[in-house]
Formats: sequence, structure tokens, C-alpha cells
Amino acid sequence: MRLVFNSQIRMLLVRERWHFWSSAPNIKMLTVNITTIILFGIMGLSGIIIPGLLFNQVFIILGIAVIFMLCLDFLKYFVFRKFNI
Repeated sequence: MRLVFNSQIRMLLVRERWHFWSSAPNIKMLTVNITTIILFGIMGLSGIIIPGLLFNQVFIILGIAVIFMLCLDFLKYFVFRKFNI
């Protein structure tokens, strides 16, 4: 589940040179990302295909993915500014 959350969030991160919130993503891309996160969250809670998790475990995993994305976003912004990319 962590891999799915991270990959969906990273798609939002790599599409923009500046901070990911500098421009809004395409509505189709955002819809697919949110739907995938919700479906895998439900799969994790219900134990379909993957071992069942508690509600708070799913949100902790999602929270860690968001925190990691924010750290990577600021690192990306710094590197792009530092090297004038």
C-alpha cells in the first residue's frame, strides 16, 4: 500500500519544476490519483488481496507518504534553483 500511495503522490510531484502546488494538475490525472488512493485504502481496510490493516494504519501510511512528498518537493525546488534547471 505504501508503494501505491507514494507512486500516486510522486506523479503530482514530478509534473512541475517548481513546487507541486504551483499549478493545478489536469482533472483527469487528479481523479485517477485520488480514486487509486481511495480504492487501495479500501482494499487495505478490507483485506482484499493484501493483509487487512486498521483504519489508523492506513492513514499513518498515507500521512507518511504526504510528508515524504513535501520533503522531496522542497529538495527538488532547492536543486532546480541551485543549478538553474
